[in-house]
Amino acid sequence: MPVSNLEDLLALFRPAVGADEAEEGEVLADASASDETERLSDKTVQASGNTSSMEAAKTAAEFEQRCAAVKVSKTQINSIVMDYLVTEGYPKAAQDFAREANIQPTGEVDNLEARKEIKLAIYGGKIKEAVEMINEVNPLILQHDQSLHFALLRLQLVELIKTANNSEDKDIQPALQFATENLAPIAPTNSQFLNDLEQTMALLVFEEMKLTPPLEAILDPALRIDVAKQVNEAILRANGEPAGTRLVELLKTRAWAEAEARRLGKPLPESMDIGLDPPDGSNAEGNGNLGPDLSSGDGEDEQMAD
Repeated sequence: MPVSNLEDLLALFRPAVGADEAEEGEVLADASASDETERLSDKTVQASGNTSSMEAAKTAAEFEQRCAAVKVSKTQINSIVMDYLVTEGYPKAAQDFAREANIQPTGEVDNLEARKEIKLAIYGGKIKEAVEMINEVNPLILQHDQSLHFALLRLQLVELIKTANNSEDKDIQPALQFATENLAPIAPTNSQFLNDLEQTMALLVFEEMKLTPPLEAILDPALRIDVAKQVNEAILRANGEPAGTRLVELLKTRAWAEAEARRLGKPLPESMDIGLDPPDGSNAEGNGNLGPDLSSGDGEDEQMAD
């Protein structure tokens, strides 16, 4: 169509502009509807959240009531505490508790004092003395448990290497001789033994400040704690006693029961703290596993030697 004036020119654009305006109107309408949907959704979520919080509080209250309804006798509690003290090797604490609770120590009490002394010797790096005491208690233990025997010999080698590295003359001959005579004949029989021996001997090569994490772990007191625990359990088993405490078994059973209940969708509180963590939440592992706490001492265990 020929364009003869301004009015004709504008007429050409009106259909296109009208279409754009219509499209914009549709977009704005869709956006408005979307905003309204979001507002309604937010209100629904908020209401759902409030309902969930109320339900969670109700579940927690009901669960606490059910727990409070389960009565545990003082006799049962005393028995569990005494079992822990005797099994873990705390003779003085066991005697004091027996006197205060007016009960008799139970479990493996014959070697209780010896197990304590062995534990303290290992904690203090006196591995040779510990091995001698173990053999006095039962010479068959280390003969029948090669892994435990190797772990003790390895700790003894670590102490010899530390002595050499800290001496002025850096004499490594005693460590080399001990490793050659006691560990080298055993190591080839087990790939893990061989790897452990190689890593331990590497302590002679690298400076302590430049050790890799696997080598640092060899010098960590946690290794002594672990070996001492293995020794204590081996002595208990040799005497026909359970190697673990009833308290730890109860905690394991509780953890399993909670996991199974949640798997089956049973109504439980979101969080079920059993009070093993310290008030500040730090070092949860140290208390959570009921292992030895050497940071503060308990009047019976000594501080671990460097």
